[in-house]
Amino acid sequence: MLKNRFSIGILIRVSLVLGTCIIFAFLFARTDFLFSQIIIFILILLQSLELIRFSRRINRELNKFLMAIKYGDVTANFSMDKLGRDFKELSSAFRDLISSFQEVKIEKEAQYHLLQLIVDKISTGIIVYKENGEIMLMNQSAAGLLQIQRVTDWNFIREHVNQFTTEVEEMSHQGRKLIELESQQEPIQLSVVNNLVTLQGEQCRIITFQDIRNEIEQKEIEAWYKLIRILTHEIMNSVTPLGSLTDTILMLLEEDGKQRPMEKITEQQISDIRSSVMRIKTRSAGILNFVEDYRKLTQIPHPEPEKVALLDLFNGVELLLKGMLDKNNIKLIKKIVPEQICIHADPNLMEQVLINLVTNAIYASELTSEPIIELSAWIDESGPRIAVTDHGRGIDPEKKSRIFIPFYSTREGGSGIGLSFSKHVMYLHRGRIKVDSEPGVKTTFVLELPGFS
Repeated sequence: MLKNRFSIGILIRVSLVLGTCIIFAFLFARTDFLFSQIIIFILILLQSLELIRFSRRINRELNKFLMAIKYGDVTANFSMDKLGRDFKELSSAFRDLISSFQEVKIEKEAQYHLLQLIVDKISTGIIVYKENGEIMLMNQSAAGLLQIQRVTDWNFIREHVNQFTTEVEEMSHQGRKLIELESQQEPIQLSVVNNLVTLQGEQCRIITFQDIRNEIEQKEIEAWYKLIRILTHEIMNSVTPLGSLTDTILMLLEEDGKQRPMEKITEQQISDIRSSVMRIKTRSAGILNFVEDYRKLTQIPHPEPEKVALLDLFNGVELLLKGMLDKNNIKLIKKIVPEQICIHADPNLMEQVLINLVTNAIYASELTSEPIIELSAWIDESGPRIAVTDHGRGIDPEKKSRIFIPFYSTREGGSGIGLSFSKHVMYLHRGRIKVDSEPGVKTTFVLELPGFS
């Protein structure tokens, strides 16, 4: 309806101009109508100017409306009512649209301020910046952890906290790193995560980081408490029988608080004394073995990484454990995809880790009718993976969280060192070890390494 009115308005104005031009052409040859010719020419000129003014006014108001939308100007005023009643509806529609746009903008700004408030309350530092160095977002926690003011330029941070920016820029696009910053009071340990994203066609880095010093200290304290409990438990288990055996020997060698005469000591008593001494010797050896295991755990050599072919590593482990595998009638299946996978690691330490895992799998498969152990390797998007799988008794869910604690063992007579040793070796290689177990069905230990050659 509004479109038809606009078209009719234009048509009428054009028709008037055209009609006036025809009349002017008819009178142009008549010299006796000179005054009428002048009047009609002026009328044509005025009608043309009106048509131009009409069109320009519409274009100006439309342009003002579009610019208001483009730049978010909600104060723009549209006065198309002066163009006639045909444009009152259009003017009203413009005002309604601008009003709706204003409501949306207010709501958007409120949401932005709420988001900014929430981000500022987060204890994790957040910095989002473009490749040209423009910082799009930086919360208060980030400024506090870096001990600088909130800025909008990454170069400012580079100038004042160069160690942090250098470490971040050396990270991969999707990486995690532990950065220790020097501070006036004490060093700050930051766990930094770097992500590369594309926003509106531009690549941006999202840097999140937090001070994990307190968490590390708490974990260290908890680890010490666990270790002290284990050491106390093991030592008490060994010392208590020694005290009891010592009392037994003294009781056999004393009478009324004095040394028993040799002639009163019977053969049976001598035998009991000898048996007690042998037990003391056995328990003493147990304590020495325990201390030796603890020494081994705390003196793991630093890795000397080199290029290691997994096929050679697997063959070496199979050769070393062949006697144990044959004795228990266990079939070892090796699977490497692709077969030429190599890792960058210390071959001796990695070999010991695999020996520990395969040995545990052998013990777990003791009651299995047709035992099979699978030694496999593959590559995913993060790096090489090595898995040791058995189909033995499995690990109970309540024990699963404790199997990597030093000296804790699910096997009777086990030292509880193997898995702790393996976890520490993986840590030294910047990797980790995971376990997945379904009791009575399958248990898989997976070694995750960060990269391969």
